[in-house]
Amino acid sequence: MSHALFPLSVSEAVPAGYHALSARPGDVLLCHRSGFASAAIRGGERLRFQSGARWSHCALVETPTTIIEALTHGVKRSSLSAYTNTDYMLIHTQLDGKDAMQAVAFAQSCIGQEYGFLTDFAIALRFLTPGRGLALSLNGTEICSGLVAQALCRGWANFPVNPASITPAEIAEYYSAPTQPTKRGNK
Repeated sequence: MSHALFPLSVSEAVPAGYHALSARPGDVLLCHRSGFASAAIRGGERLRFQSGARWSHCALVETPTTIIEALTHGVKRSSLSAYTNTDYMLIHTQLDGKDAMQAVAFAQSCIGQEYGFLTDFAIALRFLTPGRGLALSLNGTEICSGLVAQALCRGWANFPVNPASITPAEIAEYYSAPTQPTKRGNK
């Protein structure tokens, strides 16, 4: 994968029990979640990535205290503090000004949409077949990483694949995020 499309990003590892030092609008939260959908995502990513896949969920930072995320029950606004008991990685994407505002505005426009189960199915097929495979989705549905990637495209990001069907591990790879958190953050 080419990393040349993205400026140098800074990743902030936040262990469980800590808070991010400086979440900014347009940043990306990556984490490991439990549940069937997350297990399926990690399983598929293990087929594609040699190093395995740590991240099964991502969200876009809306404000220093809120995120917008696509969960299996739909796209919603959540408090960043909901992840206090979870190890997560915060990628500072370097979006600023109008770019960050446009990324956040896109994510806000998706609040209330349904989860993109069909997109997840198509991604699973992609991992089982050579090449990029088939991209399927329904208008008005989002997966977590697709929501984030499409929002970042409203800023400056230019992914070499369909952003609606990017996985959390691919976002981590494009931004050169570490696969494991280290001790940082505010308690």
